Amino acid sequence: MLYGYFFYPLFTLAYEQLLWVAEAAISEKCKLINTEKINSTYKGKLDYLRKIGVLSDHEYDYWNSFRELRNMASHLEQQRILPPGVTLRFISDISEFINALFVPTR
Repeated sequence: MLYGYFFYPLFTLAYEQLLWVAEAAISEKCKLINTEKINSTYKGKLDYLRKIGVLSDHEYDYWNSFRELRNMASHLEQQRILPPGVTLRFISDISEFINALFVPTR
C-alpha cells in the first residue's frame, strides 16, 4: 500500500485485477451449485444465480456493474489512473460481495 501511495498506477492495477477475481468467484459459486453453468458467460452465470435465488435483484445489479467495469477495464479506450480512495473503497466493497457468495447456509 505504501508503494502504491507513491505510484498510483498500482492502485488502478489492483482495481482492475480484482474485477477478474470477482468473475472467478462467480464461476466458483456456479461450480459449487451446478456444473452445467461452468462454461457459460459471466452474464449467463449471473442470470443463473439470480434465477435460483442466490443473488437478490439488488445484488445482481451490483454484480452486473462489476461485470461491466471488468469489460471496460479489459477494453480500454484510454489510460486511466484511479486515486487510492476510490480503489480502497472498491476493494472493501467487492470483498464483501465475494464473501457473501460463500456464506454457509443453514
